[in-house]
Amino acid sequence: MFFFEKWFKKIDGFRVILPEPFLILKLKAEEDRSRTIKGFKDRIDILALIYKLDLNQKFLSEVEKRYKFGVKNRILEIIKTANEEFKYFFPEWQNLRSVKKLKLELLKKWS
Repeated sequence: MFFFEKWFKKIDGFRVILPEPFLILKLKAEEDRSRTIKGFKDRIDILALIYKLDLNQKFLSEVEKRYKFGVKNRILEIIKTANEEFKYFFPEWQNLRSVKKLKLELLKKWS
């Protein structure tokens, strides 16, 4: 099977990208435009994906090996450095203590 076929799923007759490859595309976009407002939005999207979804770690590791792209390292870096991103997307995490707790939870999940 062609490798990229695993990146899509057919839903109601439409081929849609799976969350894991979408995350990888977002990570690459964020890397390319990290110091812009679009990079800020990319980081928010990345945090939302890793917080809300149970992503296939095996698939992400396979992509990481195949394309030499540090998926987990980049995610950990985004989690560690994000502050305003948490406040913007997660209104329930406005409290500094809550943000720290969420960061620790995400770091543990991705370490």
